[in-house]
Amino acid sequence: MKLYFLIAVIFIFLYTQRNLIEPVILSCCGGMSMARGDYSETDTTPPKRWERCFKPNEWDSFPCTSKDSSKCCGGKGKCRPSKYGGKCEKDDRSATEKFFIYEEDGTETDYTRENEQSDARNYTAEEDEEEHPDDVSDHDLTDVFYIICFIFILILFAILVYKFVISGKKPEPTNLVEKPKSAFEYI
Repeated sequence: MKLYFLIAVIFIFLYTQRNLIEPVILSCCGGMSMARGDYSETDTTPPKRWERCFKPNEWDSFPCTSKDSSKCCGGKGKCRPSKYGGKCEKDDRSATEKFFIYEEDGTETDYTRENEQSDARNYTAEEDEEEHPDDVSDHDLTDVFYIICFIFILILFAILVYKFVISGKKPEPTNLVEKPKSAFEYI
């Protein structure tokens, strides 16, 4: 029992000692992630799915532009990525249009339903496929290893709990020294 407990403590310790991939900013503009392959730290322009959430030359690739930064949607809203280039949802709920985008020259333009339908008509799927290959994995192999170990430890713990607590049977003590069968065996 002590051995199983020691193994469990070791695995929990190892799991908590892992390094973060992006320790600086955990909430990038529009939810983009370098670990997922959305962008590279050497990129000079934002990825296609987020490009209209930024004015020209206002995107920081390393560390990524924070969702609370004044560079993300000009500090006026939240970036909503899309295959058409992204859009900014306005914080001002009283506005007539709910979204806006930044044009290539940096001007802010309201993004209407008609604009979105036009983007849908003019969109070609080839653009999206070359930037987001299907073979990118969202899981690290160490995560899979730790999950399997955790499940194994839980199963062992459940077996031990069943054996000693739920079954209610106490093991009979084994006598190392037997009682003598007759009085002559004492001699």
